[in-house]
Amino acid sequence: MFDLPRAPRPPAETPAPLRFLPRYDEVLIGYEHRERVIRSPHRAAVYAKNAIIEATVLVDGEVAGTWELVRSKVDAVVRVHAFGRVARGDRAAVAEEGEKLARFLAPEARSHGARLA
Repeated sequence: MFDLPRAPRPPAETPAPLRFLPRYDEVLIGYEHRERVIRSPHRAAVYAKNAIIEATVLVDGEVAGTWELVRSKVDAVVRVHAFGRVARGDRAAVAEEGEKLARFLAPEARSHGARLA
């Protein structure tokens, strides 16, 4: 998250890849300056009551929403709750990565998917 002195860097316009972070991820716990990854208005949705830190989605290096795995007897769907509008290209990436995550978390399910709310 922080640049190291004299370390190689990608060009400034290089987007950060989309990432699904689990509950209690170190990015949201271990850094003093979390403003680099989460905007103040969204903190209440991520840092919930009873010291729960919700699972989040990073779009271009910033928390863009929370996610949960919703399961039935046959389905496993990653449901993403976005904090705002998500660009079309990012929506496709969320769907693709979310389905992969659902397959990983529930390999026994007959169908897998992702939904952006």
